[in-house]
Amino acid sequence: MRRFSAFFGLIALFLLACGLPGLSRPPQRPTVESVPVSEEAAQQFEEKVGQLGQVQPGETVVLTITEEEITSYIAVNLAQSSDVQDIQVNFRDGRIYISGTVPVGPSKQELFVVLRPYVQEGKMAMEFEEATLGPIGIPDPIKQAINDQIRAAIAPENQVTTIKSITVEEGKITIEATRVAP
Repeated sequence: MRRFSAFFGLIALFLLACGLPGLSRPPQRPTVESVPVSEEAAQQFEEKVGQLGQVQPGETVVLTITEEEITSYIAVNLAQSSDVQDIQVNFRDGRIYISGTVPVGPSKQELFVVLRPYVQEGKMAMEFEEATLGPIGIPDPIKQAINDQIRAAIAPENQVTTIKSITVEEGKITIEATRVAP
């Protein structure tokens, strides 16, 4: 009986080391550099977004936002109202990578989200490719709530622009939109 226990224990350790479905190690994440945070970059983000309000109805505008601008804006303006700390936003390979840490009890867990933005009915939408908090995947209802919040922040129901295209390149995101009549 003791041999069987030791044998099954070794098998269990081997399977955990090699990875069982559902218990496997998280996939290798892309290497993204740390994004510097500055008041100046946060101000640049605000100025770019503010320019959208100056566009005349029917006019098309192209807005390019860098990793430094969005990360700085979040760090300077939203960090105090969020549980997520050390937020980093990276743009790579047509995707948005968001990382940070979240206090969970006495410890901190890593938050990692990979989003693929796209245009749906003139608004920005997000497809979640990965969303984890520590080793645990974030459930679909929470991902949907995050998607809804991002969509509402970027394109509220009373939006005055119709998004035509979204392009994510190395270090930046470009959004082409047309202002509609109010």
